[in-house]
Amino acid sequence: MRHLVLFFLAIQLAGQNRVPAEWEQQNAVWFQWPLQFEHWMRPEMATTIAAVQDYEPVHLIVQNDNQLQQAQNQISTQGGNLSNVTFHIQEHNNAWLRDNGPVYVEQNGELVIHDMEFDSWGGLVEDYEEDDIIPSIMAQWLNLTSDTLSFIMERGNLEFNGKGVLITNWDCWADRNPLIQQTVMDSTLKGIWGLDQIIWTYGHSDYDVTTGHIDGVARFINDSTVAVGKYTDTTDEDAWIYDSAAVIIENAGFNIIRIDIPGYINYYGYTVQALYLNWLMINGAIIGNAYNVQDWDNAAMDTLEAIFPDYDVVLLYTPEVNVSGGGIHCITNDQPAETFVSITNDVLPMSFKLFHTYPNPFNPITTIRYDLLEHSYVNVTIYDMLGRGIKTLINQTQDAGFKSIQWNATNDKGAPVSAGLYLYTIEAGQFRQTKKMVLLK
Repeated sequence: MRHLVLFFLAIQLAGQNRVPAEWEQQNAVWFQWPLQFEHWMRPEMATTIAAVQDYEPVHLIVQNDNQLQQAQNQISTQGGNLSNVTFHIQEHNNAWLRDNGPVYVEQNGELVIHDMEFDSWGGLVEDYEEDDIIPSIMAQWLNLTSDTLSFIMERGNLEFNGKGVLITNWDCWADRNPLIQQTVMDSTLKGIWGLDQIIWTYGHSDYDVTTGHIDGVARFINDSTVAVGKYTDTTDEDAWIYDSAAVIIENAGFNIIRIDIPGYINYYGYTVQALYLNWLMINGAIIGNAYNVQDWDNAAMDTLEAIFPDYDVVLLYTPEVNVSGGGIHCITNDQPAETFVSITNDVLPMSFKLFHTYPNPFNPITTIRYDLLEHSYVNVTIYDMLGRGIKTLINQTQDAGFKSIQWNATNDKGAPVSAGLYLYTIEAGQFRQTKKMVLLK
């Protein structure tokens, strides 16, 4: 019977559906203020909110007026600007809005909320009913349609690339929905979220209270490249989980970058995995975890800055969040921009603009997209980090419109160039802009 319910649900919600990727434009990031049994996390959440609101608006759900005042004081103490934080008083039970919060879906050109059932990670914590209804309440606040899904899952186990691909861990699905076959769930999710491909990974640590959330194992960097954790100690009992995921994802046709898991820290007797994968990607910044081990943190910063050359990288020390079973990504819920622009011949850009290359990092071909506000003489050139011209891609007059061109990682003589960091610059009339990209080999 449950299978039939899922089948009809997929038919009902099917349409021109797409789940936006995390790197697409966002309107805000949402949080839930920790309650009494998680009160030790409050200073770290305030620090995270202060960091995020430098880049985009923040919404914070608090339990009551007393906690509203407390949150405001702590955010201010951490240097946050309260004018960029909107507060909502609403009953809730946990601080992990990534998991009980909504999945945002572009449905026939409109943004809607999908409300999955939430059972507090398989019944790990009691009294989660208030958390289960948070997505529908957020939909009311945002004036969005909310569709209820008849299965249990947390958003932390969903990694979308915005182009019809989902990576997710089957162990978690089997634990939350033991009566549903994987083939049924596969076809159901494809129908609901407009997916062409689901990459199922398997396995989880015995110490993982989430039963294997994918955002601690593998993360999309762009629509064709996935970062997967890698223990530097290959004998670690959990190393196989990450190695297996890397093989599965690579065999599915995606580029793989391994992110080191250098070891563990001891925090007041608790063993904490140094996991740098659990970052939050927002407008212009990557907010991730630090572990106060200088060599590890510096190496992670270098890696993330190379992977995300056009983003600021901010690493925060949040051991109380880590001890409680998650990271920066887990205590946040990103809200995509509400307007999706369809590019047609009848629409012209509102301004000159140069976009991030796609994909980035890449090997060997990437696409450079740019908008021309008016008829202009355009020059698009690739440079190395010493400022030497590598290849001129465009050097001609073009009409106003949405433009793109590919670079296949060769120089002006047609010879392949070496791996590394490159700049690409556009000049169009008085407009000039430069961005970075990374070639991997």
